[in-house]
Amino acid sequence: MPLAHRRRTRSNVVPFPHRGPAARVYNDDAVPAEVQPSRRRLERFKLGEWLVVPAEGRLLGGVESRRLEPRTMDLLVCLAERAPGVVSKNALIDAVWEGGFISEGTLTNAVAELRAVLGDDARSPRFIETIPKRGYRLLVEPLAEGGKGAAEGVPAPPRRRRLRWAAAAACALLAGVAAVLLLRPSPTPLDPGRVLIVPPVNRSGDPGLDSLCALTADRLGTGLSSSGFAEALPVPASAVPPDIAAISAAARERGAGLALAGALYLHEGRVELQLQLVDAGEAALLYAVPSESVPREQLEPTLERAVERALGAVATHLFGHAHSRLLSRPPLFAAYREFLAGSELWAGDYPEAVRHLERAVALDPGFVSAQLRLAMGYRTLGRSAEADAIVHTLAQRREELTEFERLWVDAFAAWFAGRTEERLRLLQRIDVMVPGDPAVAHLIVGTALRLNRPQEALRAAQSLALERVPSWMAGVPIVANFCEGAAAAHHRTGSFAEELAVAREALARFPSQARLRAAELRALGALGDRAQLEPALATLEIAAIPEAERLGCLLAALAAARAHGHPALAAELAARALHDMGAGPAPESQPELLWNAALLLVHAGELERGQALLEALRTRDAAFDPPEVAAWLGAVAARRGDLGTAARVTAELAASDDARSAGSRSYARAAIAAALGHREEALELLREAQRRGWGDFELLHDRDRLLFEPLGDLPEYGAILEPPG
Repeated sequence: MPLAHRRRTRSNVVPFPHRGPAARVYNDDAVPAEVQPSRRRLERFKLGEWLVVPAEGRLLGGVESRRLEPRTMDLLVCLAERAPGVVSKNALIDAVWEGGFISEGTLTNAVAELRAVLGDDARSPRFIETIPKRGYRLLVEPLAEGGKGAAEGVPAPPRRRRLRWAAAAACALLAGVAAVLLLRPSPTPLDPGRVLIVPPVNRSGDPGLDSLCALTADRLGTGLSSSGFAEALPVPASAVPPDIAAISAAARERGAGLALAGALYLHEGRVELQLQLVDAGEAALLYAVPSESVPREQLEPTLERAVERALGAVATHLFGHAHSRLLSRPPLFAAYREFLAGSELWAGDYPEAVRHLERAVALDPGFVSAQLRLAMGYRTLGRSAEADAIVHTLAQRREELTEFERLWVDAFAAWFAGRTEERLRLLQRIDVMVPGDPAVAHLIVGTALRLNRPQEALRAAQSLALERVPSWMAGVPIVANFCEGAAAAHHRTGSFAEELAVAREALARFPSQARLRAAELRALGALGDRAQLEPALATLEIAAIPEAERLGCLLAALAAARAHGHPALAAELAARALHDMGAGPAPESQPELLWNAALLLVHAGELERGQALLEALRTRDAAFDPPEVAAWLGAVAARRGDLGTAARVTAELAASDDARSAGSRSYARAAIAAALGHREEALELLREAQRRGWGDFELLHDRDRLLFEPLGDLPEYGAILEPPG
């Protein structure tokens, strides 16, 4: 979970510079006025092999098409409008983010994402060159679609016209000295994955500690090299003067975006080792790793912790969208590796993900993001008391946390307490501080959907195109879940064709994700598209989707077809489901298979068999949400005339005092009341469910609409379903 920062006196974090709307000086007036921010907007233009279409947010190259997120396209257009000039970082932030409060790491990430889409390499750039301490420039001359320079047709400022004449007059002179100029080394693009390792300076006055400085550098280099995510570039201490400017210059000469350095002190027999992470491009301190003052005989464990903390700072800087600046302190490297392992398993194997996160917290109890994700994992596995305890403990440590960390803690507290509106507001504040973060966007999408605000969910989803997902997250299941959330938002607005497009784009990257297969089939069911449904259903076998999840995908198609006006198709899918269940393993063999089989039976009209499976599920497995199962059991019993079972389930739901499930229990009682024909009571219970935090509108939109069919003709029921606005 990405975290952030606040300004405070006892912090090891280097805060972001404030970027308000005030006027700026661009690179100390080194950038000419004509390459400072302008409001000109290019139309279609050629960039190398690409045709850039800003209005559509696309790059076209032969038969290939690539999509750019709006801000990434704005960044490309901004560079093209000012080509071949250097555009300062401040100018880009002003033009693209309109002076918003963002970190320069956000800009760096945006440039990296643009390079990835263009197929560019920062080390050997063809399109975008980094100019250290100044900004970026486009190396390829943009051409209008007709072949002229992209900037032609736009009146140039007088100064620029004079510069063009001067440039033409200087061509002969430039040709004459070209050989001399070619001998000059060109600036080396900086790669944040290359880290200069400078041995700490021995300031103890004891030459006997020189070996400790060398050992520290060796361990930093070995740790980075063995990690596989960064390249270590060691240099002798004598080769680099001990100040940030000189260290940064040495790193830039080698194309390194980061540097690790430090100093060793000795005071009254106690040794203190300080390590620093430096941004070479900005010649700025990113982190001063917390140091300890210890007796000489305790140097070994102190050295190990300092190295682990420094490597953790590098890892969070590289993998956390530059969120390393936002942490109150960097995690130990071993803990961060466990955190990454848990993140990669997230939403794919929750128990194993939780085990990795537990190890991360055990290795570094101060690792806040690991604690929060562990709390989320506990909550998912039904261990709510443990999840609440983590959030409560973090809330008691508020004064130790940064402002951004406190926002995360508050967001989790609101989530666990069912305060969904408050949670969304907090997540949106977090998003402003780290725009484009996949994890934040994923949570905003899910929270907005729970509040029945699909348009807000779509805005969050569209701010993060798949192309912008960092490479290290490419195979993480949470990204697939994010895409499924985006598809669900389209479904809630009735945009089924768009839902289908989103699902299939994501399936190209995550072909075995059952949630995405379900979204694809749900869209086809809502569209009533028999022609495409058959091959899509056949793909479930090819993709080796497990039996329980395969039935869930079939249920998604059936429920969507039934809910959106295709009863004949729904009947065909119900018959297919009954056939498949007859040929497959006994539903009792696993709880998820039992659940999906029960729902399919009910949708297929086999109410008696469906009720039997629901009864079996409710008595044998507590991992399934009892209110959800109770809603179906009580409603099906009421439809069958089994009023005793319906009354018993309703009484059990009303008697529970579990505050966490209050909204879900009201929803379940509403479903049973609807089946009994108590329409006014059902409507009031639905409203009560919303007030108490229930928000599974995507279920009510399709799958659970069967439960509330008796309310279908009531305008009040339609008003509950309709998204606000």
